[in-house]
Amino acid sequence: MGCDSAASRARLSGIQTIDEDRVADPIDELGALVQRKRLKIRYHGRGRDEESERVVSPQRLTQHRNSWYLDAWCHLRDGLRSFALDCTGARTPGED
Repeated sequence: MGCDSAASRARLSGIQTIDEDRVADPIDELGALVQRKRLKIRYHGRGRDEESERVVSPQRLTQHRNSWYLDAWCHLRDGLRSFALDCTGARTPGED
């Protein structure tokens, strides 16, 4: 019947597929979180449609509807923020 694709089979069985190209990999953030290290990220804010560089102290990782979020203390804004990992660019260790 032409329903050989994985997406078609998943739809038929009621399983939601994940677009792996859109799922951010939280490995850098997890390492910084466990080691209690600061992380330097490039972040594209959705509200203002602009990119900024942030130094953050990771607090926790959460996942909601196939998206990962990093809750972290933002040293630029001097407050707790939630960063969508699919909006972060280069992630490198920050200064301690």
